[in-house]
Amino acid sequence: MRSIIYGVLGLVIGVAMIIGGAHARSDDKVTCGSQTMSPGDTCRTVINDDATERSYEEQKSLDDWDATLVMIIGAILAVGSLLVAGVSLGGRLRRTARQAAQPGDPPAYPGYPPAQPGYAPPPAPPGYGPAAQP
Repeated sequence: MRSIIYGVLGLVIGVAMIIGGAHARSDDKVTCGSQTMSPGDTCRTVINDDATERSYEEQKSLDDWDATLVMIIGAILAVGSLLVAGVSLGGRLRRTARQAAQPGDPPAYPGYPPAQPGYAPPPAPPGYGPAAQP
């Protein structure tokens, strides 16, 4: 049951990532950190004493790549989660069917209650012969 729940949760997160990436990719706003850039601006980032400068066009390309990467990861997560939930649900259904019908069990007849152990079958209606005795 947990696999099904995790599969559905992963599917929801994956779809949210796809939607978020598509929204970010369609947005024309280019940002450097939390600041909005305009053409001609330069973005300077420093990580571990390593400074990097990018032009507006380079930063826009990087933002687009990041959004595309989020969409790809979201798609992989959604498909993988769907497979996990499907396989888990399929195995659960097979186990339930296998437990319900064991070899040697009488066939199920819709509309009739199952036979109760220790009870004799009801008598046959007149004209149909004797009832089978267990």
